[in-house]
Amino acid sequence: REYGGVMPPQYQELKKLPGIGCYTAGAIASIVFGEDVPAVDGNVLRVLSRILASREDIGKASVKKRAEEMLRRIMPAGEAGAFNQGLMELGGYRKVLREKKGRGPAEKSDAERGGGRF
Repeated sequence: REYGGVMPPQYQELKKLPGIGCYTAGAIASIVFGEDVPAVDGNVLRVLSRILASREDIGKASVKKRAEEMLRRIMPAGEAGAFNQGLMELGGYRKVLREKKGRGPAEKSDAERGGGRF
């Protein structure tokens, strides 16, 4: 009712809608409305964790917040939708490869991984 049946185009307003959290709001705002905001879910966190060789617990809210802050700094202005879609695709691709072969892109064994941080 508040929006007259029209989806709000801003991330902060989208988060106010029932059932829409940070990830969904980020995906909608960036892909549909072109807002420069990250869309970070577990798959994206796993991809970043492997790229950064991080051993941090991606289940922690503080790790997710730092990942979102990092992505805000590095995502190309005006291209957040494509940037987020690329990370989502890589996360999905990694899952498919892991199911088929045991490893996905940007994934190293524990012995190969370092101790980076977000």
